[in-house]
Amino acid sequence: VASSLRRWPRIWVCAGVLFSTLHSAQAGVAVSEMLLLGSWREKNGGGIVTAARASQHGVNRRLWEASERGSSKEIDRSLLDGAEVDSKGPGLWTALHFAARFGHTKSAERLIEAGARTELRSKAYFTALHHAAMRGHAETARRLVELG
Repeated sequence: VASSLRRWPRIWVCAGVLFSTLHSAQAGVAVSEMLLLGSWREKNGGGIVTAARASQHGVNRRLWEASERGSSKEIDRSLLDGAEVDSKGPGLWTALHFAARFGHTKSAERLIEAGARTELRSKAYFTALHHAAMRGHAETARRLVELG
């Protein structure tokens, strides 16, 4: 696949669906991310990777990354773009797990206001509260208890 991408950088096929660079840019998914979608598809119930599923994954990924950075503005933008507040990323972490792990209290509050569930557990069976407490983020942990 990588060699065909070098020869045809604007058009490629993934799981029987034709994609173009313009199409992937509109969907918010980079070419390198499309190469990773094969393994993502296997972990998320299989099926054909459609442009809609690729787009949803890209929006959710932006939410996880914004939560990791503590950017409330980007969190709001991702949610407005249709990100699922409780979508599960690597290790079955939600955006709230990322915000709590890095001590971003305001981001965690914003996610809970948007409907994030505090009881969801990661693959290692940790909640967002576990992540905040393990990393010594007392203020974030306190707010999770108050809001959760």
